Amino acid sequence: MPLFERDGPRFVPTGLTRGPWDPNAMNGGAVAALVARAAELHEDEGAPILDHHLLARLTIDLVRPAPLAPLTVRATTLRPGRKIQLVEVLVEADDQVVTRASALRMPAPYLELEPTHEPSPAGPEHVPGHGRRGALDPTLEYFHVDGVELRAAEVGERPPTGDRVVWIRLAHPVVEGEAPSPAVRAAAAADFGSGMSSGHPPNYRSINTDISVHLFREPVGDWICYQAKSRSGTGVALAGGGLYDQTTRFGRASQTVLVEPWPGRPSRRQP
Repeated sequence: MPLFERDGPRFVPTGLTRGPWDPNAMNGGAVAALVARAAELHEDEGAPILDHHLLARLTIDLVRPAPLAPLTVRATTLRPGRKIQLVEVLVEADDQVVTRASALRMPAPYLELEPTHEPSPAGPEHVPGHGRRGALDPTLEYFHVDGVELRAAEVGERPPTGDRVVWIRLAHPVVEGEAPSPAVRAAAAADFGSGMSSGHPPNYRSINTDISVHLFREPVGDWICYQAKSRSGTGVALAGGGLYDQTTRFGRASQTVLVEPWPGRPSRRQP
């Protein structure tokens, strides 16, 4: 089953996109995957797709919770060019914008250049599986336990830097019949930073307001590693860190997070 099924020009989320807070709303990682796909596939006279284009930056504003309902995705060119292109992507439900994003596509044709080499953390084969931890209702499907496969060290097993290492693999196609691109895989993983590294008290919750991804090369393989760390203030937190494949680093991700009390209900981390 894919994350999204087609209904003419619309995309219908399946249960695999569900987030951990509201059974009728999507996880940010599923939204990010859909947005990244649209940003890569967009093409018009002013913004042709080039063989060596890289989705160098993707910034996603989670304007409001995206419902498990038919979605319309619209992509337009903000800055045309045969080199640097800026694309806007809007995700709408019932004619209301739920997600707004901008994507920077840049050429990366110089294969003779040696990319920066920063070795990856220990691979997913060395990290325990996350299982279905965080599934509020065992009868429902969730993005963070069913849509992806997670492998993460326990909180007490973080490296001396304080970073939390999590490996993420998309377990299903984003759209039926399509293999997700490397950039789409990276975008889907980029929402896991705050949930996996947050350190707020148990009676508080964190709400991700945005997702930013920067790539200097495409990742290789199915597994994406996010080495994330959260830094908190008195109600606002920042989460972010390096993105790796199973060889070296290829980019970074970050999130701005609202932290607030959640009286009467224990906090559950949002991967």
